[in-house]
Amino acid sequence: MTTEQLDKSFETGRLQLSTRDKFSHFGIVFFLCIAPSVLLTLHLNAYLQGLDTSFKDDEIGIILVPLFLAIIFYIIQRERLRFRLVTTSLRWNDLMILIEQVEKESNWIRVSSNKRI
Repeated sequence: MTTEQLDKSFETGRLQLSTRDKFSHFGIVFFLCIAPSVLLTLHLNAYLQGLDTSFKDDEIGIILVPLFLAIIFYIIQRERLRFRLVTTSLRWNDLMILIEQVEKESNWIRVSSNKRI
């Protein structure tokens, strides 16, 4: 994570992702938008060619249901990026001991630690 991503994370209260990580994190949203996009593209193509472009009843469901689910999953995934800043009265050394204990119990790998994070 770059310094500017870290600064923006503190400003927004959400973890900032790289472009690649965004595709990974929001993958289900992109996946759910495929069928509606294809169907709308096919109808647009038919319209431009002057063919019948009326929607059938089941096609409306193919468009609306995945889009509705995509919106729900987008909200869920966006909220998972939120984090809390916690102020504590622990001294720095006590806090580092606590972090090391959690790190060992959870098999985490610490990338960096300083007084800011």
